Order: sequence, then C-alpha cells, then structure tokens
Amino acid sequence: MLVVFGIITVFYAGFIGLIAGGVLFGGRRRVSSPTCQGISVIIAARNEAANLPGLIEHLRRVNYPPEQYEFIIVNDHSTDASMAILDPLRAEPNFLGLDFQEREHLYTGKKAALMYGIDRSRFDILAFTDADALPNANWLRAIDRAMDEQTDYAVGLTVLLDRKKPRTFRLKTFERCVYAALCAGGLAWKIPITSFAGNHAYRKDLFRKAGAFDGIGHLRSGDDDLLLMKMMPHIRTAGFVYSPEMKMNLWDGADSKTRHQTNIRRASKFTCFPWWLRISSSAAFIYWILVYLVVGLWLFSLWHPGTESIAGSHTVLTMLAVKTGAELILLTSFLARVRLIKLLVLYPVQILLFPLQFIFYALRGTLGSYQWK
Repeated sequence: MLVVFGIITVFYAGFIGLIAGGVLFGGRRRVSSPTCQGISVIIAARNEAANLPGLIEHLRRVNYPPEQYEFIIVNDHSTDASMAILDPLRAEPNFLGLDFQEREHLYTGKKAALMYGIDRSRFDILAFTDADALPNANWLRAIDRAMDEQTDYAVGLTVLLDRKKPRTFRLKTFERCVYAALCAGGLAWKIPITSFAGNHAYRKDLFRKAGAFDGIGHLRSGDDDLLLMKMMPHIRTAGFVYSPEMKMNLWDGADSKTRHQTNIRRASKFTCFPWWLRISSSAAFIYWILVYLVVGLWLFSLWHPGTESIAGSHTVLTMLAVKTGAELILLTSFLARVRLIKLLVLYPVQILLFPLQFIFYALRGTLGSYQWK
C-alpha cells in the first residue's frame, strides 16, 4: 500500500507543481490591446426577482463608454416577477430584457436561454455572469484589457457572499479559490480543467467555431467548463484575470438543500469530460481515499504501539510533506495574486473537509440524479 501511495503522491505533487507554475508565471505578459472594445453581457435569469434589482443597479454603475456595451438579460421561463422587473429596461439604451418562453429548443435549460441572448447580441466579445452577481464598476474594463488581439477566452474569480455577513473570509471562498487556482494554472498551459460561468468572457467567433453548445446542449450544466473544453482546440490564448476589478461577488442565496443539488449537478458531468480529465479525476478520487486510509492506519499504530503497522515508516511523513508542500505552493501563489492571502490560514480545516466532500459528490453525482430549479 505504501508503494502505491508513494507513487501516486509523486504524480499528484508533480501535477500540482505544474499548475502552480502556471499560476506563478502565467498571465504576466503585456500585449497592447485595443481600448474599449464592444462587449455584450449575457445573463440568464430564472426566478431571480429577488436578485435582479441589485444586479441592475450595479450594472448601471459600469465605467465604460455607453456605445461600446450592452446588457442582455434573458428571462428563462420564470414564474415570479422577473419579467416585470426586466420590462422597464427596454427604455434604457444599454439594456435589453428578453422573455424566453420556448418549450422546444435545440438546447436544454440555461444553455437555451443563453443561446437566445447570444443570437441577439451586437458585439464580438461575449461576457457572462449570473443574476445574483454584483459586478465591479470596472469589470468591463478588466475584460477589455484581458481580451487583447491574441486572447480568445478570459475568466476571473467568483466569490460567494453570505447576505447576513457579506465577507470573503469563509471556507466557501477558500474552496472556490482552490478551483480557481486549478483553472488559472491549467489555462496557462492550455489545459481546460474548469471554469466559472459567473465570470468569463470569450469571442463570438470562437463560440461559433467550436460548434456553440452542440454536443453538450442536452445537459442542464456545463455552460462553463464543458464549453471551455470544446473551445480549447480553437483557442489561441486563454487566461485567468487576477485583477481585483475582474473579481465577481455573488450572493450565496442557496439553502443547504439547493446547495446539495448544485454539487450533485456539477459532479454529474464526469462522464462528459475528456478521457484525460476522467482519468485524472479518478486518480484523485483513489488518492484521497488512500490518504485517509494510510493516515488512519498510521494514527492507529501510534495509539497502539504493539501493533505491526506503518507507524515507524518515514515514508508516510515524507509523502504527506511532499503533498502538503505542493498544495501550499499552489495556494499561496494564487491567493497572493488575487490578494486574498489571509485565507491561507483556513488550509488545515479545508484540507480535512474538501477531500471528504470530493469523494462523496464524486460518487453521488456519478450514480444519482439531481433536481434543477
């Protein structure tokens, strides 16, 4: 067991080191870009009457030339007052409120609503966020700077804020930073690991060239990571934008049941991943089980000195040190670049909880169904 654990740890640390290198050295190039390119922001909203007023208020504050942007908010079969809130926007020059009520469409769920908005957009750069977002006033300028002549795809960090205590110092923020670090480091090497639907942008011609949502349109999720995987062969340059202006705050309004279903939905995409990501995810699943098993046996032998076990082996401590060191290099590099380094103190807690959650939802998402709002 120790041999297998050691071998997988070396590969795991090597992969994390590769991603850390992408975070450390990626996204630092300086290429002259056009100023104030045209940007169409597409937002799908289903039963978001509680969030739309806040979203619209923040969108009105954007610092960008009015003739160079548009906000397209698509009402996606809402049964609440969402459309009543969007209707008055038709009188505002930079807003377009659309009512999407088609029951039979080429695509399913949110993708159908997004496609409806994309088809009616005017500009080549398409940016996306969610209806519960609170965009920075300079968000569009951050996208404009990121989308230089060679860049086709850009993504930024999303942070979920609790309505009662809207702060970033949360385990949930740390967890999102883990995924964002994988996203950022992967993009530096043109490895599409994951993305964030609430804060990304790409060129319309790239979207068309990749076949739009064809092949994933039957899934209710995947308009971010699965789409990125489809696009990657056609992308010249993709990058993670570390600028604070690109960071997107979103309200974390989901209750525990909704959050549970969301995690299942995300994990259910496993069978749609490319072969290399399925193998990598499976290896991570096996590795985390081995970590708990090896550490458990090691601790057991410490509490029972007479037991023949791996207690005296330096291999366990060495492999855990290699694993922890690689993770800390990656997380420290990323958190420093997004200016959230204080979150690093949460690492000891998160490293105990995250693998358990990963293992549980990997099984639950692969074997079970989920509910969609």
